[in-house]
Order: sequence, then structure tokens, then C-alpha cells
Amino acid sequence: MNPNNFFAEFPISTQEEWWNDALKTAKVTEKSALMMHTEENLTISPIYTAETKPFAKILPKKSENGFSFQHFDTIKPNFELDAEVYFYENKAKDNNISQAEAQLLPLADFFKGKNQNFVFSARGFKENGANVSQQLGFLLAKWVTQVEYCVEVEEFMAQKGMSLPIIAQNTTWQVSIGRNYFVEIAKIRACRILWARILEIYNIDNQIPLEIHAFTGINNKSFADIENNLLRNTTEAMSAIIGNVDILTVFPHDFPHKPTENTKRWAENIANLLTDEARITKTQDILAGAYCVEALTQEICENAWVFFQKIMAKGGVFHVDCREFLENECAKNIAHIENNLKNKKTALVGVHIYPISKDAPPKTFTKDADVLSVYNEGWKIVFLEELGLEKH
Repeated sequence: MNPNNFFAEFPISTQEEWWNDALKTAKVTEKSALMMHTEENLTISPIYTAETKPFAKILPKKSENGFSFQHFDTIKPNFELDAEVYFYENKAKDNNISQAEAQLLPLADFFKGKNQNFVFSARGFKENGANVSQQLGFLLAKWVTQVEYCVEVEEFMAQKGMSLPIIAQNTTWQVSIGRNYFVEIAKIRACRILWARILEIYNIDNQIPLEIHAFTGINNKSFADIENNLLRNTTEAMSAIIGNVDILTVFPHDFPHKPTENTKRWAENIANLLTDEARITKTQDILAGAYCVEALTQEICENAWVFFQKIMAKGGVFHVDCREFLENECAKNIAHIENNLKNKKTALVGVHIYPISKDAPPKTFTKDADVLSVYNEGWKIVFLEELGLEKH
């Protein structure tokens, strides 16, 4: 048999022909009937082909050594001494200074050697309900807020030998990873596309790589069935690594309680197993060309850009109107998640699906001093058990 004719008997179908067959098989007339709408406000199609979206070239990682694991014990209190505009706390208010002066703090810390990088975080925003596109739009708005101020104080910048390219070269974005496996992979990929786009706008070399530091998520973990958190940490770590992060921190799966040395070691070994045994760090952008992931990446980029523009239209991340807008967006997302849980459209095993005991009373997480002293986080932690959901 001629290998060149091996596939000749298989006809090449267009995407529209695939759709027609799918609609006929499902006995529906509209494509929308077969679409899935996620709580991240994304639309997932049942069919993806090469016609779906063009291939997106993703910038390489910043680190020459590739992926690295950062133990959660190394995350110091107030680690984000950066351009972070706290979601529930305002730096200007905390330091009894003006908002303009507050925007100088990350620059001052950088010059004093307190910070190796300008760290911009969306972790608190995510843990309080923001969807993936909102998280990235928030990060863009934070970075632009800082850069715009640097442009205003150009003389000060010049005196310190600082420039926008130097800021870009020393920028880190921090993100928390959620439970939606492929969406979170696409989120990390979208970070690098949006980063290149924003650099172009400021006439900065768009080949400057972005350092991305990912953390396993907090608000989808179980207080009662803590072993389930071990599995969730693993899939979240896989999403982060396959998405192509530079640095990963895995929180111990028993963090709602007091983590032990053993559970800290297990957290580290999640990364060790994925890198040394599964070897998924050996290929950069391992899902490049996967039509579904490419389409999700593109959709997240588009939605994030729209959300970024909404933030800037409200005066930027420091403005009180914007803060109220962000809080309202999170509240709407949490209400949507809560509704999905109540109606069992979303499954969280050990939280409201297959709990340890049907007769046991619901356990709620209380923000006691022990937990907060371990994490030293500046945001309000929202555990799904705290939403008042009864276990069924």
C-alpha cells in the first residue's frame, strides 16, 4: 500500500459539516444548544477544528533554567510589597499617605533592594470570586496604573536610572489556579499574549518575557475532607505547569488546619512527581495547537481586555468607583457559583457531593488566628463551606 494514499479513503470534512452532523445527531437546530457556558463566563464548543482559531505563538518563560518550585514557607508576610492595590485594603490609607505617594512605594522598595521584582498579584481577587478573564484584566490594570505613574514622574525615574523596559524586565505576575483544568491552562497562556500586547502599546520590546508565579487555589478546598485537597492541588499544579508558569507554590492540602512537616513535604513532592516522573516541564507550551485550548486562550484574552478597559474607564484600580465595581463583580460571581452548587450543576467532592458522612453536621471554616498566622494573607478568604451551603 502506498503510504501517501493511506488516508485517501477518509474524506476531509469542514467544520460546518461536523456541526451539521452534530446537530442532526443531537436532534437540535441551534448550535447554542450544544454549547457549554462556564462560571468563568466562557463558552465551550463541542467541536474544534483547525478552522476554529489561528495558532497563537506564546512567549517563552523568563527563567533560563525553566520551571522552579517555591516552597510555601518561603512566602514571607507581606510578600507582595509591590504595585499591589489591596482588594480590601488601600495602601494609601494604611500608610496615611496620598494615593500618588502610595504609587511610589514599590519603586522606593525596589531601589532600596527590598524587592527583586515588581510583583503584581491577582490572587486575592481570584479567591474572592473573580473569574479567569477578570483576573487577567485586573493584572493588566494594575501594571498600567504603575506604568502610567512612572511616566508622570519621568524625571524621578531618570535620576534613578529607571525606565519602562527595566520595569518590564523585572515584573512578576502572581495568579491562583482554580479547579477548571483546561481553562486554567488557557489562563496562563493568555497571560503571555496579553503581556506582549500591552508592551507593544507602550513601545516596549514585546519579546521581553513575563515571569509568572502560580499558587494552588484556596477557595475550592474542603475543610472536612482534606485528602480531596491533595488531588485538587495535583490537578491545579498540572494546569500551572502545562500552562507554562515560571514558578509554582503548592499549599499543603491540610492548610485549613495546621500544616505539618509531612504535608509540606507532600506539597513539594507534587511538583517533584510532575517534573521528574511525568516530565511535563520538558516541553514549553505543551498544548500549543490543541484547538480547544487555543480557542479558550483567545476567548480569555478578548474578555480580559474588555474587563481591563472597564477598570480603566472607572479611573483605574486606585479609584473608589472602581473598587466598588470590582467588589460587585466578585459578589455576582460568588452568587452564580453558589447557585450552581445548590443545584448541583457544579460538583465539589467532599464539600456538597459525597461528604464524609451524610449524618454529620456541615462544617464551616472559621478564620481563626492559627490559619491566618500560617498564611499571612491580606485578603478575605472565602471558603465555599462558608457560603452556608448544606451538604447533601
